[in-house]
Amino acid sequence: MKSSNGVFYYFFIAIFFLFALFPQIRAILLFMSWVFVLFDSIRNLRNKVTLCAFYLTFFTFLMGRLVLPLFSSIKPDYHENMSSFNTELWDFTFLILILSLFFIHLGYNFGERFTRNTKQVFYHHNDIYIDVIQRLSLKFVIFTFAFKIIATLEIVRYVFDNGYMALYLEPPHGLPYIVYKFADLFVLFVYLFLATLPQKRITKYVLLCFMVDAILSIFTGRRGTFMFSALLICIYIYIRDKLNPEEKWLSKRTIRLFLLSLPFVLVGMYFIGYVRAEVDIESNAPENPLLSFFYSQSGSVQLIGLTKQSISTLPDNQYYLPGPVLHVFDGTTIGNLFGIKELAPQSTELAMKGDNLGDYLTYKYNSSRYFSGGGYGGCYLAEAYADLGYLGVVVVSLLFGWLLSKFRYWLLSNVWLSTLSFYILVGILHSPRGQAFSFLKEMLTPTVLIVAFIIHTYSSNISKKRKIVS
Repeated sequence: MKSSNGVFYYFFIAIFFLFALFPQIRAILLFMSWVFVLFDSIRNLRNKVTLCAFYLTFFTFLMGRLVLPLFSSIKPDYHENMSSFNTELWDFTFLILILSLFFIHLGYNFGERFTRNTKQVFYHHNDIYIDVIQRLSLKFVIFTFAFKIIATLEIVRYVFDNGYMALYLEPPHGLPYIVYKFADLFVLFVYLFLATLPQKRITKYVLLCFMVDAILSIFTGRRGTFMFSALLICIYIYIRDKLNPEEKWLSKRTIRLFLLSLPFVLVGMYFIGYVRAEVDIESNAPENPLLSFFYSQSGSVQLIGLTKQSISTLPDNQYYLPGPVLHVFDGTTIGNLFGIKELAPQSTELAMKGDNLGDYLTYKYNSSRYFSGGGYGGCYLAEAYADLGYLGVVVVSLLFGWLLSKFRYWLLSNVWLSTLSFYILVGILHSPRGQAFSFLKEMLTPTVLIVAFIIHTYSSNISKKRKIVS
């Protein structure tokens, strides 16, 4: 371990030294840095599967547009904003990416070093309290699944009738309020059920329900919902296979099938982008759709340079990192009682006062796209730099690495920490293209907190009664 850490430090010292001397090879240095940390995570995949998954999303959303032209026939076709970047903005963008790779890996190593032996904690899941939560959450998964499917199908119908962009201009609201509430709780109950470490024979049906909804979400144009749901399931199955090898969660046949189907899935996701943008596929199809998928998905990298360029003109008194918490009550019943209203979608007010830096940058640099329902997405590095400069990039990257290292440990130590860790993991995996702490807004909503408190209280009472009887 010490020798491995030594190689890690020496490698990045060399990378930063070469970057200072030869900035013209910055793309090669970035790619070398990514390959190094990815290989290290794969080499110890048993303990670093979440870190490996993050590096894959990091490449997909932030690196493809920068490094793929070095190794393929793809010609650089930057966004209209990136084509005007000067040398300073390019150097800044590459430096921020390399810094984040270094500190995320460092944060993960720190987290691993101070994590206790998880094997001793695993057997604490076999008690009455966990059993009650498992049975209760399973019932609610089945119950809320119907509402979730109804809500997703409504979005599918809405997109087919009005187009993908209309989804962001005015979301559908034709169903009763209670349907949306139960639909929103489906993910919570899935996470809570998985956190109890149920047996494979039961879990496979819950994961099937989870994936059915994710597959349906493809028809809404939201590819990310499907991709992140599939990635989360892969991580969970891999960890459970290592914890419970006797149940054979992951067979060699399953691995082969996954690897063979992955390129076709990614190509499919790429062409879905054409469909939702209403672009003719035959006349615009690329020579290599697989590489084009990674190239097209990495547009969020422009936000890093745009943030640097706009740092002196960002809205006053706006803090994007804590934004999801500051706006957690927007549009909720409790928020309405206290006069906290949700800002109108794709409005000037949302761009200037909202918690999404990507909204503001889209509004500033491409207002027509913004008002028509489009956007540049988000990026945790842009938000970190906007709020705290280089210190923000370092702190957020260290924190993300530390949180990624805790997923497996929390999964085995505490059912509620484990439930929250699912939200955290998905949020961090999405952060290269989304907000840094979007997961806080999802897991701290009044509805989630109230339902979690009720389930905890009920399960505790039932557990105490059974123990007294026994």
